[in-house]
Amino acid sequence: MAIAGFWSNWGKDSGGGPGENESASLPVPPADLSHVQTRQLTYEEGAEEWPAISPDGVQLLYSGDAGGARNLYIKNLATEEIRQLTDNPYDEIMGKWTPDGKTIVFVRGTRAGDRVELSDVYAGFYADGGDIYRLDVETGEERRIVDDAFNPSISNDGTQLAYHRQIRSGAIRIHISTMEGAMERAIGELDSEDIEHVEPCWCPDGNRIAFRKYERPRSHVFVYNVETHTEYQLTDARDFPDTNPVWSPAGDF
Repeated sequence: MAIAGFWSNWGKDSGGGPGENESASLPVPPADLSHVQTRQLTYEEGAEEWPAISPDGVQLLYSGDAGGARNLYIKNLATEEIRQLTDNPYDEIMGKWTPDGKTIVFVRGTRAGDRVELSDVYAGFYADGGDIYRLDVETGEERRIVDDAFNPSISNDGTQLAYHRQIRSGAIRIHISTMEGAMERAIGELDSEDIEHVEPCWCPDGNRIAFRKYERPRSHVFVYNVETHTEYQLTDARDFPDTNPVWSPAGDF
């Protein structure tokens, strides 16, 4: 499995999000995608997953198959040089760059030799058997910052981390902390324990977090406002689940 990149210039200004009535309008992608260009970025044997482009656009971070467990690699897209960042028997996935490009935050499995597996295959999210780490790209120094957590997302100013993890009741909720894992707090409305809150993604404006609510068999995307502590529903999936929300660079859709 290789990683491919694509480029496109479509978009629609939705006004930066809902107004006072907290309703949402969605951009509509064009029917004609002939202008979209793709090219293969990795060519190694085995699976290559969880791609993340560095803030300067020069380097590609990804998880590569290292003979059982997945480890972290960086590829320089200009020189094609590949550097293996980690080398251990623990599975490593979901790598993300800090805005300055100096640090990587990722999830490392807790069981040597075992891959981190989906907690719910149908729903397609992870919730067990992984901790969040941070790693200095230059020195290789690393440390664990959050236990039992997944899908790290870093605020645009590099000071806050969002992720999902289980609470005491067993339900999964979105949490926010500092980049050191301190001052943690859960966010979002107090839904039924049958509804899982997963896959947070910080908006570039730093005020909103998109995330997925899963209540079998459906998933919908919601947006939480960090300043007002309110949320609104963005999508209403009926036939297919909506997953893995990601903001546009300007945060307008």
